[in-house]
Amino acid sequence: LLEHQVDHRLRGIARSQVATRLALVNLMDRKPEKALEALRSSRQAGLPDNIAHKRLLLEARALSELGLHDHALDLLSEAEGEDVEWQRAEVYWDSQRWVEAGVHIERALAEKWKNESPLSERTRLMVMRAAIAYSLADDKQALDRIRAQYGEEMRDSPDGGRFAIVTEPIEQQGEEFRRLAKEFAEAHTLDDFVTTVGEGLDDGGIAIN
Repeated sequence: LLEHQVDHRLRGIARSQVATRLALVNLMDRKPEKALEALRSSRQAGLPDNIAHKRLLLEARALSELGLHDHALDLLSEAEGEDVEWQRAEVYWDSQRWVEAGVHIERALAEKWKNESPLSERTRLMVMRAAIAYSLADDKQALDRIRAQYGEEMRDSPDGGRFAIVTEPIEQQGEEFRRLAKEFAEAHTLDDFVTTVGEGLDDGGIAIN
C-alpha cells in the first residue's frame, strides 16, 4: 500500500513523508536495500526537520545493516543528538570497533546516571553494551567508570546479576562473561530503533487508500 502511494499517487513532500514510513517498514522486514531505495528515490528539499532527521537515521541504519559502516558514519558526521550518538554507537558495535562503540554509548547516555532513577530498559541496555564494549576493548579505566556511575542503579534493576558479571575485573572474566558478550553481540536492536524512529512518524494527514 505504501509503495503504491509512493510510486503512483503522491508527489513532493507528501511523497517523501510516506516513503519514510515505507523505509521503516522495509527495515522491519530486514530489507535494508529496499529501505535505501525508498529513501533515495524520494529525496525532497524543504522537508520538516523532524522528517529529515528520521530519514537520516533510517539511511544510516540501512547502510550499516548492509555492512557499509564507514558510509553510515559519514552520513551521521554532521548530525547531533542522543539518537544520533546511539546510532553511531550501533554502527561501531556492528563493525566491532569496541572503544568507539563504548565512547558513543556513553555520549548517548550523557548523565543518566545522575538524573534517571530507576533506569529505563533502554538505558540499561545501553549501559550493558557500554560495559561489554569496554571489556572487549580491554579498557579497564572506562569499565571502572561505568561501574562507578551505574553500579548502584544497575544492581537494583532486573539486569543486576548480568551487570555484575560484565563489569568484573577484566582479568577475572570467564565463561559467563563470554556467554553474555555473545548474547549481546548477537542481540539485534532493530526493535528499539523502530520504536524510537517511529514515534511521531505519521502520514501528516495524508489519506492512505
